[in-house]
Amino acid sequence: MTNKEHCKATEIMLGLTPHIEIHQFMDGFYKSMGWAHRSKRHDYKIITTMQDLYNEDVGLEAAFHIACDMNLVTKEELKVWQGIILQDQSKSRKKTRSRTKNPSGKSS
Repeated sequence: MTNKEHCKATEIMLGLTPHIEIHQFMDGFYKSMGWAHRSKRHDYKIITTMQDLYNEDVGLEAAFHIACDMNLVTKEELKVWQGIILQDQSKSRKKTRSRTKNPSGKSS
């Protein structure tokens, strides 16, 4: 996954504001090592380091980055979940709009 894809996955699956700098740091060895870059900065230590430096959400984002890179979550699965989440958000907006109409039929 590209760093942009990691960020999008973070938004979709975790509902968090992504930190592109985390993904850039984790994948810093990609240019010199290719797929073997996962042997660096893709372990439990990076998760706890990100939690210590930032917060638990960023640690979760790092853990999810690793899960995606290990194909525990595939791009196809992300597309399916994105569709489900967008559909749920659309339903939620419709419910909110119907609740905010006043008796005259106009939105409040």
